Amino acid sequence: MVELLVTIAIIAILIALILPSLSGARENSRTLKCAANTRSLAQAIAVYSNDHRGRMPPAYIAADTASALPAWALRQPGDIDSEPYIHWTRMVTGDIGTDDVQPEAFMCPAAPDGGAPARRPQLGFAEPWQQRSTGLSDWQPPRMAYTVNGALMPPGTMMDHFRRKARLVDIAEVNQPERVILATEFYDDQTVGWRAIGEFDIASRSYRPIMPFIGGSTGPMNLFNEPTLGDEPRFFYPTNNSVFDLSQLKTIYTYFGTVNVITSNAITSINAVGRRHPQRTRRDGGLANFAFLDGHIDRMHPRATLERELWGDRFWGITGNNAVDKRQRVHP
Repeated sequence: MVELLVTIAIIAILIALILPSLSGARENSRTLKCAANTRSLAQAIAVYSNDHRGRMPPAYIAADTASALPAWALRQPGDIDSEPYIHWTRMVTGDIGTDDVQPEAFMCPAAPDGGAPARRPQLGFAEPWQQRSTGLSDWQPPRMAYTVNGALMPPGTMMDHFRRKARLVDIAEVNQPERVILATEFYDDQTVGWRAIGEFDIASRSYRPIMPFIGGSTGPMNLFNEPTLGDEPRFFYPTNNSVFDLSQLKTIYTYFGTVNVITSNAITSINAVGRRHPQRTRRDGGLANFAFLDGHIDRMHPRATLERELWGDRFWGITGNNAVDKRQRVHP
């Protein structure tokens, strides 16, 4: 009996020693899979651009009928709430769910349910707060764990009342593509599932890009109404402290409403970048995978992207003076 108890105790000790290693290996495997998917999406964008005279697609564009798809770059619809969106994933991959492109390509195994639900999701994939009354479905994956740099791939639904318009960006316009982020992962609450952070340009809905800069006069929101005149840069990098820790993000305004609303002059949509891959040396939350325009992948905290100025030096996807001053600034 004593020998049996000793054997059981030894086995229990070995299991206790092995379990953390197995958990770490599983976590590392999920991180590597998310990184591989990020790289694949960046490669798909590169292939698309090569087939379209070097131009990248917009993050999304509205279309009233499926027949608008071949002419998506020419459309400027008037009522985006009554029309489905064509997401960039549909433009670069074609029909999602075919043998060539499975929905899992847009999902991260480390994210809740694999990714955020579509804005107007198909039945069965919808969170109640993201249902719309139009009955239309957007042309995008049912789950989306990744997003793109809005300075390279802006939304293509700008109306006439904006001072500026979205424009398609040629990859050749970008100097030092190895230092410009193309795609990354979305933030999730990690406790209650997917919620949208903020609103307008800073919302983390599944179809939105990251708008990394702030306007000199309009702040982090309403960037398309930034004045177009003058030779000085109209856009700026936000300050490092405008990217919040995970504990702070839980106080940001969501579409549920919350207490402790963080004021708009401190919010940047870089807060919508995920940080689900842990690193023991950081006390301000985990890391995210970032795909760069040259195709390589790096893993870092979103705040480090500001410290290293990795979102570019121009707001390429917008008309007018689109120079970006790398001096960090918070709109007063």
